[in-house]
Amino acid sequence: MINWFKNLDWEDLARINQIFCEKGNAQYGFSESQGPKFKKLWEEKSQKPMSFWDMCELCRKLHEGAPFFNFNGNTFAAVASEASLQMNYPNQFILEDAICNAIAGSLSPGYEKNLKTISEHFEKQTQNIEF
Repeated sequence: MINWFKNLDWEDLARINQIFCEKGNAQYGFSESQGPKFKKLWEEKSQKPMSFWDMCELCRKLHEGAPFFNFNGNTFAAVASEASLQMNYPNQFILEDAICNAIAGSLSPGYEKNLKTISEHFEKQTQNIEF
C-alpha cells in the first residue's frame, strides 16, 4: 500500500482547483454544504496508505461530492493521474485515461475489472516496499 497523497493537503487541492477555474473562466470557491464534509474526508483518508483502487475510489467520491463550485472532476482526476506516476506503469496514458473515467463514474465494467487487476498486481509487486 502506498501513501499516494503524502505531500498533498487540502490547500494544495484548492490551488489546483483554482487554476482549473481560472483557465476555464469559471467561478472558484467551496460549496458551503459540501466543502467542509469532503475536506474532512480528504484529511481523514488521503494521508494514509491505500491501494491504487482505493485511491481512485477516494477521488471518485470527492468528485461526486462536489466540494468546489466547478471543475471537481478535473481536479481529482489530475491529482489521481499524477499520483499514479508512482506506479511506473508502462502505458501511463492508458492508465490515466482509465483513472479519469473511473473518477467520472463512466468506467465500463470491463475497464473497471482491468483497473482492479492492475491495482491487485501492483499491490502484490510492492507489498514489501515502502513508498
